[in-house]
Amino acid sequence: MSFRRFAWALALGAFSRLCLADDAVQRWQDLARADLEAVHLAIVDGHPGMLDELNPGFKAWTDKGYQEALALLSRVTNRDAALSLVNDYVTTFRDGHLVYLRESAALPQAAARTNSFEFRNGLLWIRAANFGLTTDDAASLQTMLRQLAGLRGVKQIVFDLRGNGGGDSSVGDRIFDAATGGLDFDLAGLDKLPRIHAQWRVSPIALDAARRRLDRRIEVYGPDSDNARNSRAFLAAIELAHSRGRTWFDQDGGYRITRQDVVSRHGRLRRFTGPVVLVTDGGCVSACLDMADKVRLVPGAVHIGRTTGADSVYIDVAWIALPSGNQLMLPLKVWRNRVRGNNEPLVPDIPIDGDIDDDAAVHRAALAAMPAARRH
Repeated sequence: MSFRRFAWALALGAFSRLCLADDAVQRWQDLARADLEAVHLAIVDGHPGMLDELNPGFKAWTDKGYQEALALLSRVTNRDAALSLVNDYVTTFRDGHLVYLRESAALPQAAARTNSFEFRNGLLWIRAANFGLTTDDAASLQTMLRQLAGLRGVKQIVFDLRGNGGGDSSVGDRIFDAATGGLDFDLAGLDKLPRIHAQWRVSPIALDAARRRLDRRIEVYGPDSDNARNSRAFLAAIELAHSRGRTWFDQDGGYRITRQDVVSRHGRLRRFTGPVVLVTDGGCVSACLDMADKVRLVPGAVHIGRTTGADSVYIDVAWIALPSGNQLMLPLKVWRNRVRGNNEPLVPDIPIDGDIDDDAAVHRAALAAMPAARRH
């Protein structure tokens, strides 16, 4: 080959590689644009913040943030940059239930998080780490609840929520009630207290999520379970609201009860009078926070461990498949008048600064906290 032909071959090869590189960059930019468009559309069509008159900035940022993200598409040169751009847009909402989840990202595995208890020398230690049950988990939970309800001679209780990242709040309610009999207090004049309620945004996304939830509850708990009946009733209600063209479906959350309300109404646990300790780590969010709220209502309960995560008032989610194969977790309802504020974490009474996963150290800290719990 002559030098001139060789030079042309080199130039042609370089040009081809440049074209291929340009094609690859364009594909990543197209992927980022497709996911951005899908995320933006899902938020517009299904997120309660878009219609939330108490949060007008949400709608404004949904569109403004989207336009700012689109303006950055030219900087995308690879897959990581494409996905990071979409993720950056989603995280600006500061909403723990609005999440862009990469296809390869691993969700916490329920099998690695268990519900169990140990009862020794009057100390009942309950690990409530799994609120995302499988069918087998649900059966194991039923056995555990029966055993808890039958215990006698309990002198101290620790509710250990380490490792719990949320799921089904009813799991926490059932564990708490089985161990303690539930919280009782004077109901006189209760109707004078303000109420909590949630507003579900009525949309095709919410309808699809309600159907999926019912299918899941039937699979896990059985078609005749309370969970399935409740999910069936909710689906019927939101379908009716949709057929009537309503924007919102209201869910009553009961009276707004604070710990001080419980104390002033002589609150007590129905089946237990000893000290109660709550343990949390920094990953406690969503349904884990709901259980922590419940335990913290108990007069004298002491909270130890790490400051929890936080929830916005937007909660209860749908999962939406995106063009890239990634998923969007989208909240469907907004809480009104909730005791715990928007993005407010729970701060322990007694922090644990050491290794929160060191069971022996946490056990010692819980025992050390018992006298404080007794004093209340």
